[in-house]
Amino acid sequence: MITVREAQLTDARRIAEVHVASWQAAYRGILPDTMLDNLSVENRQENWQTWLVQTKGHVLVLEADGQVEGFVMCGATRDKDVNRQEVGEIYAIYLHPESWGRGYGRALVEATKAVLHQNGFSELLLWVLEGNEPAKRFYERVGFKADGVTKVEFEPDGTQLFECRYRQPIEIAHQFI
Repeated sequence: MITVREAQLTDARRIAEVHVASWQAAYRGILPDTMLDNLSVENRQENWQTWLVQTKGHVLVLEADGQVEGFVMCGATRDKDVNRQEVGEIYAIYLHPESWGRGYGRALVEATKAVLHQNGFSELLLWVLEGNEPAKRFYERVGFKADGVTKVEFEPDGTQLFECRYRQPIEIAHQFI
């Protein structure tokens, strides 16, 4: 049985574990190995403790059999070229690699759409790393389409992240939360 709920501060450690494991599995071959090998659950846990308190959006976790297996952080878009009153954004969405392929990602996307719809948003966007073809295929399967906009972000160590934007209208089939 799976449950999607708002994250609590007590979830910070497990969210950090999922975050690091997912980055190390999903981005191997896309980002430098040294960057991925040096990711720290402890550092991510500190970040998540801050983010969970300070976020102006939502952090949802997906639990399977009582264990957090994934999370999504979402809210109003940060992009300035779209209507920020109508467009929500997935800032981060990750599943523990052992939970890939079980439908949990789709459940997180649907829960995100429900929460953002309740907050008055009619469209959803997210950014995907160039070269992350499995993620692109997943997002397309759940209704996202690339809109041709790209950007470059920089990690604290100077690593460049080349990203492309995906969008979809928010259409709610049923409520998760």
